[in-house]
Amino acid sequence: MLALGLVISFVAWRVTEHWIGGDTAVQFQRETTRATEAIDRRIQDNFNILIGLKGLFNASDRDSREEFHVYLSGFNLERRYSGVRVVTYIQRVTRAQKAAFEREVRRDASIDPRGYPDFAIKPPRERDEYAVVKYMQPMAGNEAAFGLDLLAEPVRRAEIVRIRDSGEIVASLPFAAAVDPNQISITVRAAIYRRGMPVRTVAQRREAFQGVVALLIHVNELVRSLFETQLGSQFELAIQDLGLAAPDRPEAPSKKNLLFDSLGPSGVKLENAEDRLNRVAMLDVGGRNWQLSFSSPSRAHGVERVLPTVVFLGGIVTSLLLFWVIWTLSVSRARALALAEHATAASAAEMLREQLSFIQQLIEAVPQPIFFKDAEGHYLGVNAAWEKFFGIPRKQFIGKSVFELYPDDQALAMRHHARDQELFGRPGSQSYEAAIAAADGNVHHTIYNKATFNKPDGSVAGLIGTITDVSGLKEAEAALRKSEERFRDLTELSSDWYWEQDADFRFTEISSNVRKVGLDADENIGKTRWDMERVRMTEEERQAQKKLMEAHQPFHNFVYQRTDANGNLHTISTSGRPIFDEEGRFTGYRGTGTDITEQKKIEDQ
Repeated sequence: MLALGLVISFVAWRVTEHWIGGDTAVQFQRETTRATEAIDRRIQDNFNILIGLKGLFNASDRDSREEFHVYLSGFNLERRYSGVRVVTYIQRVTRAQKAAFEREVRRDASIDPRGYPDFAIKPPRERDEYAVVKYMQPMAGNEAAFGLDLLAEPVRRAEIVRIRDSGEIVASLPFAAAVDPNQISITVRAAIYRRGMPVRTVAQRREAFQGVVALLIHVNELVRSLFETQLGSQFELAIQDLGLAAPDRPEAPSKKNLLFDSLGPSGVKLENAEDRLNRVAMLDVGGRNWQLSFSSPSRAHGVERVLPTVVFLGGIVTSLLLFWVIWTLSVSRARALALAEHATAASAAEMLREQLSFIQQLIEAVPQPIFFKDAEGHYLGVNAAWEKFFGIPRKQFIGKSVFELYPDDQALAMRHHARDQELFGRPGSQSYEAAIAAADGNVHHTIYNKATFNKPDGSVAGLIGTITDVSGLKEAEAALRKSEERFRDLTELSSDWYWEQDADFRFTEISSNVRKVGLDADENIGKTRWDMERVRMTEEERQAQKKLMEAHQPFHNFVYQRTDANGNLHTISTSGRPIFDEEGRFTGYRGTGTDITEQKKIEDQ
């Protein structure tokens, strides 16, 4: 019996040691997988902020500091998005636009009633184009970045070019931000393109490029918050940035590219590496490879470490005690795994609820009406802007069709329905204009943009659509056309002609009526009056006229003579007024000319 007991105890000791080690490895694998997924989800949540901002800018032709501020205020960034320290909008500005852009920002009092009178693009030297930090949330503590031109620094310039040409969300190299140099930070950016312009090719994206939205993220705060709330302390973690996702020579892990270490700045591990479990996982973060290196404190610890010896000694005393211990371990293991799986499911459900809440807030914050339909054409949901536009509460309309939205205009309902069926037949996206009656009783000119979404098996599940009200634009276009027609009629009815000059007194425009007196408008564009051919003007008259215009003074009935292409002599009377911009700077002259040849002949007689 003793020999049998020794044999059984030895076998039990070996089996238990292997079992404990294997169970620890399985648990370590499960926990590190869950940690990798949690970090990836947290990063994707931050990316969703950029996606939401792209939607905000795409919803309107004109961005607003107030809209930017109000939109971000609804997300409570400090509480819900640990690590996100600054959200910015960076606008592309050309050399020609620079002065007007600086004036616009200085006068912007939508958030601060004082405006920003000292605003200027920095560094100040002249460049062909700029990418300037225009909006920031929060502004307090980050003033040094306000007005910064990212194209002035080679590394940032390369990153902006990559973002513009790719159209993807792009993460930067790790760096120490000026707002908190003790933190390792990254910037995540996404390009904004002008609404309605094609962006399929690199050339199209460069032509449509408007600016960039960006997040400044403290990596330590982002990951540390997960350790405090979800990951626990079952392992140690180091994160390193190994460079771009598809480089010819990926970087090797080192302290230089270290983003995070759960042991702190020293990164010292107190136990032997051979007594540890290790695992490496990779994440693609904005086109860069992040390496996550996990290690366990030890393969076994506490009671588990001495358990094989206890089992061995217990087996010597009695085989029954051995079986009892094994049975107890089996029950404890099953219970622990069940509790772990329950905790994982609860955590996943909570994350799913947060994501759904975020998406709903995103949809509700968009100022355009948004709606969802199933493949049968029944409404699945709408946002607050849709309710306001049509004056129908969503609870009363969910499950109904477009025919019930327009009960008094079935022809319009049929046109919308036909468009839906066309989109379901050829899944993708669709855009068209429609004039519809809204809750205010007026007919609104709108643009519908729709796109299909799919089920997990790839079949069409329904469509999502937005409605853009362009009534104001249509009215402005009509008013502009009417004004242009009125000006054109008055000009054509007049015997005079109209002209404009730039700040160097060169003609930039001459109306077509000048041809009535045998003169060609095109041949004089780009010339000054005293540089034109066939002009008969004394040097004294030329210098007097030039001196008057250089003083930016108006003049009336300045008379001179010139011949036309056929050699006929014409006497011309011209008057003009100087033009100044909003800042009081001289920009040129505009005026009229009259052929007074016949009048002059009568006077001479």
